[in-house]
Amino acid sequence: EVNPEGEGYAEVRQVDARAGVYKKLVIRGDRVTGAIVMGNRSSLRTISRFIDSKLPVSANVELLVKEGFERTELESLLPR
Repeated sequence: EVNPEGEGYAEVRQVDARAGVYKKLVIRGDRVTGAIVMGNRSSLRTISRFIDSKLPVSANVELLVKEGFERTELESLLPR
């Protein structure tokens, strides 16, 4: 869901025009339900795992969109 309609959704974006990076996460409740990642896609695997695992992300949303975040910061929260 990258363009959700209805109540209960929030969007978190990070844009770095100089680096050519755009990230958008769609959050419903406390879960990532969709994402768009353009430019540096190094965070895509971790974001996809959060979507698939349906783990709560409220405390980690800003890390997921931050450019250059350390995947190990978040992957320790994910199921193996």
